[in-house]
Amino acid sequence: MTKEHSILDYLSQIILIWGISILSLCLFCAVFGETALEYSSIFILATSGIPISTCMQFLLMSFVIVSLRWLFFTDRLFKKLTILMRSILLFLFIIVFISIFAIIFKWFPVNELLPWLLFLICFFVYSSISVIISVYKDKSDNDKMQAALDQLKKEEAPH
Repeated sequence: MTKEHSILDYLSQIILIWGISILSLCLFCAVFGETALEYSSIFILATSGIPISTCMQFLLMSFVIVSLRWLFFTDRLFKKLTILMRSILLFLFIIVFISIFAIIFKWFPVNELLPWLLFLICFFVYSSISVIISVYKDKSDNDKMQAALDQLKKEEAPH
């Protein structure tokens, strides 16, 4: 957690999150665009595509998510919180910000349950996938570090 990141690390995280978001929207648009047209400004073009304004809104949301990750996981502000608590708070804050964006940009109706339910399901699925990938990557990185440490100890051991 003490690893310093460059601006390119942050930009790559923003672009990665944004790219996955836009790809997901494109797929959703292709499959449900005509139906979703009546529910959301995101799908105002139906199956023809996603408006540039929506793409920019999701880019801003990606920036917010990466900023929140920086806030919760750089030990600058929340040093005493466990990783689990930081993760829970991060996901709660992301839900709050996405909800604010959904209301401001009219991504879906505020007073209808179905769009909010679908959003929460999608968020849960993507978050679960993200957590699984992160855990696997951390385990893989730890295994590599342990193997390197074991090799170093073996080389330094007196013969």
